[in-house]
Amino acid sequence: MNPIILSLIKTGIPTETLYILLLIPIIATLIIIARQVIGIITFDLYIVAFSVISLIAIGSIYGIIILAIIIIFDTIIRYLIKPINMHYIAKTAISISIISLIIIYFLYLLKSTFGINSSMPIYPILILILLTNSLSSNKIKKGDKKALLMYIESIIFIIIIYFLTTFKEIQTILFEFPYISILAILLDLYLGKITSLRLSEIIKFKDIVKDNG
Repeated sequence: MNPIILSLIKTGIPTETLYILLLIPIIATLIIIARQVIGIITFDLYIVAFSVISLIAIGSIYGIIILAIIIIFDTIIRYLIKPINMHYIAKTAISISIISLIIIYFLYLLKSTFGINSSMPIYPILILILLTNSLSSNKIKKGDKKALLMYIESIIFIIIIYFLTTFKEIQTILFEFPYISILAILLDLYLGKITSLRLSEIIKFKDIVKDNG
């Protein structure tokens, strides 16, 4: 373990906190690569990054289950109340409120039926609920079809990054070479200046690119 990390741990900083803070620059860089280089359509960087961190904070497969519950029930609730003539903010309030109660029931079931400790941190769950609110906001701005595509790609990307960060080897490497996080920031400076076509655009317009090449 790197001496700097070791000294930070000795001061009382939890290893999980250090790991997450070192991960943030790397997750941010992966999001930039996904959007600017590959051309994956994702939500705002903050939403995606903190959704991954939320899943890490919740831990195990239950974070994925809670994410699935939020997605499924938010979709169902909004579909059911869509014909009702009311303000967007009221529909959002109804959706968030019902989802909160459903999550309470889910946590109760974990304990009462399966005997699983349901003491999960609340703030990561709230961030995951915020993710679903982004779908509705984007539906208004971009339309249902484009918003749904963004939603699906974001969820897949979040889950992939989450599983990558759960490998013990990643934590070992970061604690041994914490300067990787600084290198990620330097890479952001380079990626921020890229003006060439994204990979998805090259594939989409391959015939045009081939003719011009």
